[in-house]
Formats: sequence, structure tokens, C-alpha cells
Amino acid sequence: HNTNVTKEPKAFLLRCGTLLREKPGTDFNISKVILHDMFSLPNYDIALLQVVGKIQLGTPAMDKITLPPQDTDLAPAGAMTTVIGWGLNSTQSPLLPEKLQTLDIPVVDRPTCISDYKNYNPPEYRISDYMFCAGYDEGIRDSCSAVH
Repeated sequence: HNTNVTKEPKAFLLRCGTLLREKPGTDFNISKVILHDMFSLPNYDIALLQVVGKIQLGTPAMDKITLPPQDTDLAPAGAMTTVIGWGLNSTQSPLLPEKLQTLDIPVVDRPTCISDYKNYNPPEYRISDYMFCAGYDEGIRDSCSAVH
């Protein structure tokens, strides 16, 4: 969702080979930002970043991920999934975490998810047909607030 602010490649830098924001890794400039054809916040909120140069894959710290086939069903309610991100640790502090955040959370069934978010504001961020929910009933742990 950071690419919705700007599609200007110079606004981004890809750092590979480290889980720490300030630790040196291998940095790549971005030559192109490619948004999903159907991108419209909050749906299809994903982009590809084309790097300048070549990323050397196959090391423990840098490798590709395997995506499931296009026709793969979503994980059923209760199945565990992992969220990863650099989001804020607190709404009280604008500081980003030093370490990449990861958390294992359960998939939530769609009716519960829709019910939980029905009064969420702004309304354009309510659960759409293109989303799924994951998290805990307590709502206190998510990709931005828990460190593993």
C-alpha cells in the first residue's frame, strides 16, 4: 500500500539480505513500479518492483518465494498463516521497528470478519470480496504490533 502514494521508482529502495532496517544489506534502486491492473485501494493492494541490476538468489538471506497456483482456494478458517511487515509497533509512536515483524495468526471465517468490520470507518476500508481476514479475537496482535 505504500505504492499508492507515488509510483515514482526513485521514491523506493529495495534492501535484501537483512531483517534489520538499519543493518547493511544489498541495496537495489527501482526502475519501475508495476501496480496490479485492478488496483483500487483497498483492493488488489500489491505491486511489483523492477530492480536496476540483478539480485543474486540462492543464499540463506536472499531467495525467491513460491506462490500458489492462481486457482488455489484460500486457507480455511482456523488455519494458521504468517503476516510480515515493517508497520508501526504502536499508534502512539511514528517510529518504524528496527526488525522485520512476523506473526502467526489464524484465518477468520468470512461472516465473522464482515460482522467485526461492518462499522469500520472509513467505509471504503470495509471487508470486500477481494479480502480475507486473519487475527485473534482479542485484536491486540497483528503484523504491526507483535514481534517474534
